[in-house]
Amino acid sequence: MVESPGLVIDDEYPLSPLQQGMLFHSLDRNQPGVDLEQVLCSLSEPLDVPQMLSAWDTVVSRYDILRTSFQWEGRPEPVQNVHRSVSLPSRVIDWRHVAADEQRERLKALMASDRTTGFDLNRAPLMRLTIVVCGPSHYEVLWTFHHAILDGRSFPILLREVFGLYDAARNGRDWRLPAPRQYRAYIDWLRSRISARTSASRSSRISRCCLMVTTDCRRASKSTGSFSCATASPAAMQVQMRIRFMRVAFPGFCSGLLERIEGHGGASRNGRTGFGVEKLRSFFRPDLDVGFGSAIPFVAAHIDG
Repeated sequence: MVESPGLVIDDEYPLSPLQQGMLFHSLDRNQPGVDLEQVLCSLSEPLDVPQMLSAWDTVVSRYDILRTSFQWEGRPEPVQNVHRSVSLPSRVIDWRHVAADEQRERLKALMASDRTTGFDLNRAPLMRLTIVVCGPSHYEVLWTFHHAILDGRSFPILLREVFGLYDAARNGRDWRLPAPRQYRAYIDWLRSRISARTSASRSSRISRCCLMVTTDCRRASKSTGSFSCATASPAAMQVQMRIRFMRVAFPGFCSGLLERIEGHGGASRNGRTGFGVEKLRSFFRPDLDVGFGSAIPFVAAHIDG
Protein backbone atom coordinates (compact mmCIF):
# COMPACT_ATOMS: atom_id res chain seq x y z
CA MET A 1 0.00 0.00 0.00
CA VAL A 2 1.40 3.37 -1.06
CA GLU A 3 0.90 6.16 1.47
CA SER A 4 -0.45 9.44 0.14
CA PRO A 5 2.18 12.26 0.19
CA GLY A 6 -0.35 14.45 2.00
CA LEU A 7 -0.35 11.98 4.91
CA VAL A 8 3.45 11.90 5.20
CA ILE A 9 4.75 14.19 7.95
CA ASP A 10 8.22 15.57 7.26
CA ASP A 11 8.61 17.54 10.49
CA GLU A 12 6.90 18.24 13.80
CA TYR A 13 7.69 21.03 16.27
CA PRO A 14 5.98 23.24 18.88
CA LEU A 15 3.97 26.39 18.27
CA SER A 16 5.14 29.89 19.05
CA PRO A 17 3.28 31.62 21.90
CA LEU A 18 1.40 33.77 19.39
CA GLN A 19 0.37 30.70 17.39
CA GLN A 20 -0.92 29.10 20.58
CA GLY A 21 -3.08 32.14 21.23
CA MET A 22 -4.49 32.02 17.70
CA LEU A 23 -5.19 28.31 18.04
CA PHE A 24 -7.06 29.05 21.27
CA HIS A 25 -9.20 31.69 19.52
CA SER A 26 -9.90 29.49 16.50
CA LEU A 27 -11.32 26.71 18.67
CA ASP A 28 -14.03 29.08 19.91
CA ARG A 29 -16.90 28.31 17.55
CA ASN A 30 -18.76 31.42 18.70
CA GLN A 31 -16.23 33.61 16.89
CA PRO A 32 -16.12 32.46 13.23
CA GLY A 33 -13.51 34.13 11.07
CA VAL A 34 -11.20 35.15 13.93
CA ASP A 35 -7.54 35.31 12.80
CA LEU A 36 -8.56 34.59 9.22
CA GLU A 37 -7.00 36.89 6.62
CA GLN A 38 -8.32 37.73 3.16
CA VAL A 39 -6.18 39.38 0.49
CA LEU A 40 -8.11 40.49 -2.58
CA CYS A 41 -6.03 41.34 -5.66
CA SER A 42 -7.73 43.12 -8.58
CA LEU A 43 -5.86 42.49 -11.82
CA SER A 44 -6.35 44.50 -15.03
CA GLU A 45 -4.76 42.07 -17.47
CA PRO A 46 -5.55 38.79 -19.20
CA LEU A 47 -4.73 35.95 -16.81
CA ASP A 48 -3.47 32.47 -17.66
CA VAL A 49 -5.31 30.72 -14.83
CA PRO A 50 -3.56 27.30 -15.06
CA GLN A 51 -0.17 29.03 -15.08
CA MET A 52 -1.14 31.17 -12.10
CA LEU A 53 -2.25 28.10 -10.14
CA SER A 54 1.03 26.39 -11.03
CA ALA A 55 2.97 29.36 -9.59
CA TRP A 56 1.00 29.10 -6.36
CA ASP A 57 1.73 25.35 -6.16
CA THR A 58 5.45 26.06 -6.53
CA VAL A 59 5.40 28.57 -3.67
CA VAL A 60 3.46 26.16 -1.45
CA SER A 61 6.09 23.50 -2.10
CA ARG A 62 8.89 25.93 -1.16
CA TYR A 63 7.68 26.87 2.32
CA ASP A 64 7.00 24.34 5.06
CA ILE A 65 4.66 26.70 6.90
CA LEU A 66 2.27 26.66 3.92
CA ARG A 67 1.97 22.87 4.27
CA THR A 68 1.45 22.95 8.03
CA SER A 69 -1.45 21.69 10.14
CA PHE A 70 -1.94 21.89 13.91
CA GLN A 71 -2.51 18.96 16.26
CA TRP A 72 -3.47 19.28 19.93
CA GLU A 73 -5.80 16.47 21.02
CA GLY A 74 -4.19 13.94 23.34
CA ARG A 75 -0.94 15.90 23.54
CA PRO A 76 0.70 17.73 26.45
CA GLU A 77 1.09 20.78 24.19
CA PRO A 78 0.03 21.60 20.62
CA VAL A 79 2.39 20.87 17.74
CA GLN A 80 2.53 21.84 14.09
CA ASN A 81 3.06 19.14 11.48
CA VAL A 82 4.71 19.80 8.13
CA HIS A 83 3.17 17.68 5.38
CA ARG A 84 5.33 16.50 2.52
CA SER A 85 2.83 17.48 -0.11
CA VAL A 86 -0.57 19.21 -0.16
CA SER A 87 -3.03 20.36 -2.79
CA LEU A 88 -3.95 24.03 -2.66
CA PRO A 89 -7.77 24.31 -2.67
CA SER A 90 -8.78 26.57 -5.54
CA ARG A 91 -11.81 27.41 -7.60
CA VAL A 92 -12.54 29.57 -10.64
CA ILE A 93 -15.81 31.48 -10.91
CA ASP A 94 -16.97 32.99 -14.21
CA TRP A 95 -18.93 36.25 -13.83
CA ARG A 96 -18.35 37.63 -17.33
CA HIS A 97 -22.07 37.52 -18.04
CA VAL A 98 -22.86 39.58 -14.91
CA ALA A 99 -23.16 43.38 -14.91
CA ALA A 100 -20.42 45.34 -13.12
CA ASP A 101 -22.70 46.52 -10.28
CA GLU A 102 -23.90 42.99 -9.66
CA GLN A 103 -20.30 41.73 -9.73
CA ARG A 104 -19.40 44.08 -6.88
CA GLU A 105 -22.34 42.90 -4.80
CA ARG A 106 -21.53 39.27 -5.47
CA LEU A 107 -17.91 39.87 -4.52
CA LYS A 108 -18.95 41.26 -1.13
CA ALA A 109 -21.16 38.23 -0.53
CA LEU A 110 -18.40 35.87 -1.68
CA MET A 111 -15.89 37.36 0.77
CA ALA A 112 -18.37 37.21 3.64
CA SER A 113 -19.22 33.58 2.90
CA ASP A 114 -15.57 32.68 2.48
CA ARG A 115 -14.74 34.18 5.88
CA THR A 116 -17.44 32.25 7.73
CA THR A 117 -16.24 29.00 6.14
CA GLY A 118 -13.03 29.19 8.16
CA PHE A 119 -10.45 26.40 8.28
CA ASP A 120 -10.04 23.00 9.89
CA LEU A 121 -6.71 23.54 11.65
CA ASN A 122 -6.09 19.77 11.65
CA ARG A 123 -5.83 19.77 7.86
CA ALA A 124 -3.25 21.42 5.62
CA PRO A 125 -3.03 23.72 3.82
CA LEU A 126 -4.57 26.51 5.88
CA MET A 127 -5.09 28.65 2.81
CA ARG A 128 -7.19 28.64 -0.33
CA LEU A 129 -7.56 30.56 -3.58
CA THR A 130 -10.60 31.84 -5.46
CA ILE A 131 -10.20 33.37 -8.93
CA VAL A 132 -13.15 35.34 -10.29
CA VAL A 133 -13.28 36.07 -14.02
CA CYS A 134 -15.03 39.44 -14.40
CA GLY A 135 -13.95 40.22 -17.97
CA PRO A 136 -11.25 39.58 -20.58
CA SER A 137 -8.83 41.84 -18.68
CA HIS A 138 -10.39 41.93 -15.22
CA TYR A 139 -9.75 39.24 -12.63
CA GLU A 140 -10.32 39.21 -8.88
CA VAL A 141 -8.00 36.87 -6.98
CA LEU A 142 -9.08 36.15 -3.41
CA TRP A 143 -6.38 34.57 -1.27
CA THR A 144 -7.58 33.42 2.16
CA PHE A 145 -5.25 32.11 4.85
CA HIS A 146 -5.09 31.62 8.59
CA HIS A 147 -3.01 34.17 10.45
CA ALA A 148 -1.25 31.39 12.38
CA ILE A 149 0.83 30.55 9.28
CA LEU A 150 1.56 34.03 7.90
CA ASP A 151 2.01 37.56 9.22
CA GLY A 152 1.72 40.95 7.54
CA ARG A 153 5.38 41.04 6.51
CA SER A 154 5.26 37.60 4.89
CA PHE A 155 2.36 37.72 2.47
CA PRO A 156 3.80 40.48 0.19
CA ILE A 157 6.95 38.36 -0.22
CA LEU A 158 4.85 35.37 -1.27
CA LEU A 159 2.86 37.47 -3.73
CA ARG A 160 6.11 38.74 -5.26
CA GLU A 161 7.29 35.16 -5.73
CA VAL A 162 3.97 34.03 -7.19
CA PHE A 163 3.88 36.81 -9.79
CA GLY A 164 7.60 36.41 -10.52
CA LEU A 165 7.19 32.70 -11.21
CA TYR A 166 4.06 33.37 -13.26
CA ASP A 167 5.75 35.99 -15.45
CA ALA A 168 8.85 33.84 -15.93
CA ALA A 169 6.81 30.84 -17.06
CA ARG A 170 4.70 32.97 -19.40
CA ASN A 171 7.85 34.38 -21.01
CA GLY A 172 9.72 31.07 -21.19
CA ARG A 173 12.29 32.08 -18.55
CA ASP A 174 13.64 30.15 -15.59
CA TRP A 175 13.38 32.32 -12.46
CA ARG A 176 15.64 30.86 -9.79
CA LEU A 177 14.75 31.70 -6.21
CA PRO A 178 17.13 31.38 -3.26
CA ALA A 179 16.57 28.56 -0.81
CA PRO A 180 13.94 29.74 1.70
CA ARG A 181 14.48 29.97 5.45
CA GLN A 182 11.90 27.72 7.09
CA TYR A 183 9.74 28.63 10.07
CA ARG A 184 11.27 25.80 12.10
CA ALA A 185 14.46 27.89 12.35
CA TYR A 186 12.54 30.67 14.09
CA ILE A 187 10.91 28.26 16.56
CA ASP A 188 14.30 26.77 17.41
CA TRP A 189 15.75 30.25 17.91
CA LEU A 190 12.80 31.32 20.04
CA ARG A 191 12.86 28.28 22.29
CA SER A 192 16.62 28.53 22.78
CA ARG A 193 16.16 31.98 24.31
CA ILE A 194 12.97 31.56 26.31
CA SER A 195 12.79 29.19 29.24
CA ALA A 196 9.90 26.74 29.40
CA ARG A 197 8.36 28.64 32.32
CA THR A 198 8.60 32.05 30.60
CA SER A 199 7.25 30.62 27.36
CA ALA A 200 4.24 29.09 29.13
CA SER A 201 3.58 32.36 30.96
CA ARG A 202 3.65 34.41 27.77
CA SER A 203 1.45 31.88 26.00
CA SER A 204 -1.10 32.12 28.80
CA ARG A 205 -1.17 35.91 28.65
CA ILE A 206 -1.49 35.96 24.88
CA SER A 207 -4.26 33.36 24.96
CA ARG A 208 -6.39 35.72 27.06
CA CYS A 209 -6.34 38.39 24.36
CA CYS A 210 -9.49 38.28 22.26
CA LEU A 211 -8.82 40.79 19.48
CA MET A 212 -5.93 41.99 17.37
CA VAL A 213 -6.34 45.16 15.29
CA THR A 214 -3.81 46.50 12.80
CA THR A 215 -3.25 50.25 12.93
CA ASP A 216 -1.09 50.67 9.82
CA CYS A 217 -3.94 50.79 7.33
CA ARG A 218 -6.08 53.14 5.30
CA ARG A 219 -9.82 52.94 4.73
CA ALA A 220 -10.67 51.49 1.33
CA SER A 221 -14.32 50.48 1.49
CA LYS A 222 -16.86 51.65 4.04
CA SER A 223 -19.44 49.06 3.10
CA THR A 224 -17.31 45.89 2.95
CA GLY A 225 -15.31 46.33 6.12
CA SER A 226 -11.99 46.11 4.29
CA PHE A 227 -8.83 48.16 4.46
CA SER A 228 -6.04 48.67 1.96
CA CYS A 229 -2.60 47.57 3.06
CA ALA A 230 -0.17 50.40 3.80
CA THR A 231 3.39 49.13 3.83
CA ALA A 232 6.74 50.40 2.69
CA SER A 233 8.46 47.03 2.26
CA PRO A 234 10.19 46.60 -1.14
CA ALA A 235 8.37 43.33 -1.78
CA ALA A 236 4.99 44.95 -1.23
CA MET A 237 5.84 47.93 -3.43
CA GLN A 238 6.74 45.62 -6.32
CA VAL A 239 3.46 43.74 -5.95
CA GLN A 240 1.38 46.93 -5.69
CA MET A 241 2.84 48.15 -9.00
CA ARG A 242 1.33 45.04 -10.62
CA ILE A 243 -1.99 44.84 -8.80
CA ARG A 244 -4.53 47.53 -9.59
CA PHE A 245 -6.08 47.33 -6.13
CA MET A 246 -5.35 45.16 -3.12
CA ARG A 247 -7.10 45.08 0.21
CA VAL A 248 -6.84 43.08 3.39
CA ALA A 249 -10.21 42.40 5.01
CA PHE A 250 -11.33 41.59 8.52
CA PRO A 251 -14.79 41.29 10.15
CA GLY A 252 -17.12 44.16 9.29
CA PHE A 253 -18.09 45.00 12.88
CA CYS A 254 -14.47 45.96 13.64
CA SER A 255 -14.12 48.29 10.66
CA GLY A 256 -17.48 49.92 11.29
CA LEU A 257 -16.49 50.72 14.84
CA LEU A 258 -13.12 52.12 13.82
CA GLU A 259 -14.76 54.32 11.18
CA ARG A 260 -17.01 55.84 13.85
CA ILE A 261 -14.03 56.35 16.12
CA GLU A 262 -12.22 58.24 13.35
CA GLY A 263 -14.85 60.94 13.73
CA HIS A 264 -13.39 61.87 17.13
CA GLY A 265 -11.08 64.75 16.24
CA GLY A 266 -7.74 65.28 17.91
CA ALA A 267 -7.02 61.60 18.54
CA SER A 268 -4.07 59.83 16.96
CA ARG A 269 -4.58 56.62 14.98
CA ASN A 270 -3.09 54.57 17.79
CA GLY A 271 -5.27 56.38 20.30
CA ARG A 272 -8.40 55.80 18.25
CA THR A 273 -7.54 52.11 17.88
CA GLY A 274 -6.96 51.72 21.59
CA PHE A 275 -10.27 53.41 22.26
CA GLY A 276 -11.89 51.00 19.79
CA VAL A 277 -10.41 47.95 21.49
CA GLU A 278 -11.78 49.19 24.82
CA LYS A 279 -15.23 49.69 23.28
CA LEU A 280 -15.20 46.18 21.82
CA ARG A 281 -14.15 44.79 25.20
CA SER A 282 -16.99 46.59 26.95
CA PHE A 283 -19.45 45.14 24.43
CA PHE A 284 -18.30 41.51 24.52
CA ARG A 285 -16.89 41.11 28.04
CA PRO A 286 -17.79 44.01 30.36
CA ASP A 287 -16.45 42.00 33.31
CA LEU A 288 -12.85 42.05 32.03
CA ASP A 289 -10.20 44.73 31.94
CA VAL A 290 -8.14 45.13 28.80
CA GLY A 291 -4.67 46.40 28.04
CA PHE A 292 -3.83 47.73 24.61
CA GLY A 293 -1.01 49.40 22.74
CA SER A 294 0.63 49.61 19.34
CA ALA A 295 3.28 47.35 17.92
CA ILE A 296 5.54 47.47 14.88
CA PRO A 297 6.56 44.10 13.38
CA PHE A 298 10.31 43.76 12.90
CA VAL A 299 13.10 41.25 12.61
CA ALA A 300 16.17 41.95 14.69
CA ALA A 301 19.30 42.55 12.63
CA HIS A 302 21.19 39.68 14.29
CA ILE A 303 18.61 37.07 13.20
CA ASP A 304 19.57 35.50 9.88
CA GLY A 305 16.75 35.32 7.35
